[in-house]
Amino acid sequence: MKITIPFSNICLLRWKPNVISSIHNHPNVNCNYMILKGTIRENIYKQTNSDGYYLIESKIINKHQCSYINDDIGSHSIENLSDKPSWSIHYYPNVSQ
Repeated sequence: MKITIPFSNICLLRWKPNVISSIHNHPNVNCNYMILKGTIRENIYKQTNSDGYYLIESKIINKHQCSYINDDIGSHSIENLSDKPSWSIHYYPNVSQ
């Protein structure tokens, strides 16, 4: 579930238990986020020349820890490591309102 805060570049995301997102990027957008509840794993990938990806980094992010992603860093997937919902807050500083 994604809840966008009106008149801002902020949204809240609820990650279902034990779910993993697809590999995705944030085209021309910087994404700063903090975990509010739970623990997630962020896997960061670079794209190959042939529509595939290879893993370059995997990190665990706990409650009150932050991370950052943009196209220069790569694409990523997010995995909720808990059997309960996790929550994160995301800020997109270069998205115009």
